[in-house]
Amino acid sequence: MICLSLREINSQDYIPQQIDKIIESYNKDFIEEGVVLIAERDTKIVEMAKVSSFNLPGSKPIEAAFTHPSFLRQGIASALASKIVRRADLDGIKSL
Repeated sequence: MICLSLREINSQDYIPQQIDKIIESYNKDFIEEGVVLIAERDTKIVEMAKVSSFNLPGSKPIEAAFTHPSFLRQGIASALASKIVRRADLDGIKSL
């Protein structure tokens, strides 16, 4: 889903070689470090966001967010962002 999102949505902003390099950076280690939240519709992953494991007092960076191209503009990313904010509040994180 990450590759599809980058290739279809970001193709107007980056040349194919740049997208290939970006995709390479989203390897298994990237996904396994931190907290990855996903949104599913009918057992299909349609959105993912990753909150970093990098720990600053009271702050966590959101490192990545990807939406499946077929599910843009449906409020899924906003709903997932709201879940991230709620979780951060519970964990005492004041800044994302």
